[in-house]
Amino acid sequence: MPHDVLYRPKMGFAVPLRTWFKGPLRQRVRKIMTAGHLLETGLFDERYLTTLAEQHESGISDHSAAIWSLMMFDRSSALCTNGAPQLSARILWQGPPQYNSRPIVAESRSETPKS
Repeated sequence: MPHDVLYRPKMGFAVPLRTWFKGPLRQRVRKIMTAGHLLETGLFDERYLTTLAEQHESGISDHSAAIWSLMMFDRSSALCTNGAPQLSARILWQGPPQYNSRPIVAESRSETPKS
């Protein structure tokens, strides 16, 4: 291999979000942007989200970064409103059942964790 190739600085790789959002994830993007939890929050304008999805889909603009952020917001806000934080807290406090972990923090303020 050429010296330049072997000793060049490390390079990251791009995730093909634009291609995925226009291809295999197209329907998911459309659903989230037009009928997902985003609209239920009342924080986003439905017309704007639809326009964003349509412009990306048609190739007018590359809104990959915005769509990715909106998809992640959609999932996290849906999890928070559906009780997932309690599940996460249970896992963090009790640990995986196979290890028989005990809570990290004492049950009440007057108790201290036993070693």
